[in-house]
Amino acid sequence: QLVKAAGARVFNGAKYIPDLSSFKVLDPEGKYSDVYNRYAHGILNPAPEGASPVFHLTQADTWQLDLDPCNSALRELNIRYIVFLPRRKDLKYSCLKLVKKGKDFSIFKRTDF
Repeated sequence: QLVKAAGARVFNGAKYIPDLSSFKVLDPEGKYSDVYNRYAHGILNPAPEGASPVFHLTQADTWQLDLDPCNSALRELNIRYIVFLPRRKDLKYSCLKLVKKGKDFSIFKRTDF
């Protein structure tokens, strides 16, 4: 929520009304619509490069999306920056370039735009 509070448009976080058009890009068949079609807090979890997006309902008002930050759907959604809190050292992504490394976060820019 810090990035959102600083004025940036963010994909995850608390959403009163779900952005169904964005979710359709990630889930074209609507397989996970019962998970994200609700008021909820959205949490993104980095998945290995090449993995398909998977939504999980973790609480009645919280969903988690396991998502490869290099997924082409993010390009379609015009998502250019990814913030990791903290960065998982076991995952490597070919499409990301480090922009800023802080004490408790790292900001990456997608290089495939």
